[in-house]
Amino acid sequence: MVENKTHILIKKLLRESLTPTLRLPKEVDSLTDEIKEKIKSIQKNDINIIQVGDDGKNIAHLKIDVNNLPELSKLIVVDIQIINEELYQPHITLAKEIRGLGLASKIYIRIIEEFGHLYSGKGRVMNPMIHKVWDKVANEPHITCKNISTGKICLLNSNKELLTQFFD
Repeated sequence: MVENKTHILIKKLLRESLTPTLRLPKEVDSLTDEIKEKIKSIQKNDINIIQVGDDGKNIAHLKIDVNNLPELSKLIVVDIQIINEELYQPHITLAKEIRGLGLASKIYIRIIEEFGHLYSGKGRVMNPMIHKVWDKVANEPHITCKNISTGKICLLNSNKELLTQFFD
């Protein structure tokens, strides 16, 4: 079936209505190869997570602070949508210049370590590259991931409450 302009517009409006209004990172013209290599070499323990506010409803705004690269925090936006007062769904946006350098998976791992879990609802993924991020997270030995009926959840193995809720 060929979609007409009305169907495409309706889909776009539905997608936008389901997507929370989120912040955007600062864009840069270019980064030196030296800075890109520093970003690639960031260890998850170099990443600090600071809550800097919220939208007054169900979205927490986080600042990602990286040791030795303080200017990087302006190029990263992470908002956590709190679903049903219990599940944390990330919305991450990286400036184009720092995408593909392995940073997103390290940020996800740190958030899971800090908050206990992350959740991704089915049909909510706007960027298909995020599947690679989730795959890297799933390879962490101290994190367990599972596809559930409504999406995917990754949590710390020590998060007993959610482990028993989502895993038999």
